[in-house]
Amino acid sequence: MSFLLGTVLAFFLFAFTLEGVGYVLLKTGYRRLQVPPTGAPVDSIRRNLLSSRVDDWLVLHRQKLDPGIRIDSELRHDPPMYTDVGIHHKRSLWGLDQQLAPEIDDEFQLVGKNTGKVKWQVRYQTDQYGHRKTHHERKPHTKRNLVFLGCSFTFGEGVQDKETFPAKVAEYLPYSQTYNFGIQGSSPARILKQLLTQKEKYLAAIDHHPGAVVLTFIDDHVRRIVGSSQRLIQHPSILSSDPRFFLEDGKLNYQSSFAEDSIDRFRFYRFFGTTHFAQAFNLEVPFIADDHLLLVSKVISEIRNEIQKHRPDLKFYLAYYPSERFYRNGLFSHLRQENIDILDYSDVFLRNVLGNQSDLGTDRHPSQLAHDLYAYLIARDLEERF
Repeated sequence: MSFLLGTVLAFFLFAFTLEGVGYVLLKTGYRRLQVPPTGAPVDSIRRNLLSSRVDDWLVLHRQKLDPGIRIDSELRHDPPMYTDVGIHHKRSLWGLDQQLAPEIDDEFQLVGKNTGKVKWQVRYQTDQYGHRKTHHERKPHTKRNLVFLGCSFTFGEGVQDKETFPAKVAEYLPYSQTYNFGIQGSSPARILKQLLTQKEKYLAAIDHHPGAVVLTFIDDHVRRIVGSSQRLIQHPSILSSDPRFFLEDGKLNYQSSFAEDSIDRFRFYRFFGTTHFAQAFNLEVPFIADDHLLLVSKVISEIRNEIQKHRPDLKFYLAYYPSERFYRNGLFSHLRQENIDILDYSDVFLRNVLGNQSDLGTDRHPSQLAHDLYAYLIARDLEERF
């Protein structure tokens, strides 16, 4: 009995020691340097092509760049608080899967919790399916459909309907009509669950023209699919709202939420991530390994398979967003084994091209110019493939 008690006390003493070390390191500003997974080198020909296209875009838009714009650091680091003007009290604002409800037409704003300052204010409009309007749906003389899947980057958080990159692509490709299926806070896992449950209804908004589906991917999607501690801390609600996909004997399975895990490991991940020790050493659990990247590739592959099961006339592409590079090389090898067509824009550094106008000046969500540049790059790539 005394041995057991001594073991328990030793464990807690060790845990408190680690927590104390973490607390001291945090107070002194220490952070562990993260090293991205290694992989095959990026194609230099592709890099040069992208550089040339960025230069072409700059010729069209250089006059819009203002190098003198400064970012309000107080706003950038102020925690956000989402509100909506005029209909804040209405629960009908939100539909299924944290998507905006159908036929929304109202002003939205982002307000700082600490400052009370309005960070941005824009109007969002949704169609009868709850998808954000691009104002390029049902265009006359259309030859192809372009459907864009993704998270808030695709949705266009903080920019007007016509400033999102799905809307801008239609301007660069006049004979295309675009659909914005982006959902704030979404992930490939949530998209796949919707496809599996809604089946052909998921694509009901799209008309009969052939075309392409483009899924925009950012590094954080890996964390969202895996259910990492960092993601669970930032957005605790995903513990019960987001599906958990996993591989079992090489096959993809899923549970309705991370909370359904039989050993409750994701609550432990979230708890561990809140400790001073984990924060000081920038530790994230589970540690993202090659098996996790394999899981991500399987999820993306299944999204393609489900879409083409119902709409074989829609070609599927994964677009890797500019400046996102952390998991790129390790993930690409698995995606290629799944025969996923990749539009890689990770070598385009938005901050180098756009300076302080690369994001909204409050968080990393793309600015109007970033949406335009990304749309131009996608349009040029799709133009070659049609």
